[in-house]
Amino acid sequence: MLKVHPDGRLALVDATFPGLARATEIMSASAIALTRKEMQLPEPRAIWTLYPNVITVPESVRQLFRQTVVTPCLGLYRELR
Repeated sequence: MLKVHPDGRLALVDATFPGLARATEIMSASAIALTRKEMQLPEPRAIWTLYPNVITVPESVRQLFRQTVVTPCLGLYRELR
């Protein structure tokens, strides 16, 4: 779907209409699969276990995310489940 040029720029592997349609379909299916996995987790904090090596997140950022997003949304998350 994407390739990295030697100078670090990203580009589509196949920029034709069928290639773009295929890439969109693949990314949509991947996003849906991840969302389903996320919704099956026992609690919101467990989401970090699905993405262990994707990016390194400093503990300060995790704490800020917990305070501003996770904690306020805990009740909403439980009700949606």
